[in-house]
Amino acid sequence: MAVAALVTWILTALGGFSMLGMWISRGGPRTRESRLPAPVVFGHLLLAATGLVLRIHRARATSTAPERAIPVVAVAGHGVPAVATLVLVLLTTVSGG
Repeated sequence: MAVAALVTWILTALGGFSMLGMWISRGGPRTRESRLPAPVVFGHLLLAATGLVLRIHRARATSTAPERAIPVVAVAGHGVPAVATLVLVLLTTVSGG
């Protein structure tokens, strides 16, 4: 399961890098037509890359970590609202509201 999660994360990162490349090649941060401010795009890249590096580092660790005792329900109960918050903040920022 952990390997599958890591593989899908890497595939998602590759998709993000391709979108970033398209955005930059079409003038992204230099054009007024873009609705995404450069700090939002590059901040997203920084957070995603940091998370991926930390995930890879953790996957390579061989010791049993204390967080394995945390139930999946508790993690999901924390993660789902966190993702919803990030999406709502992004939508609010992009819409100017």
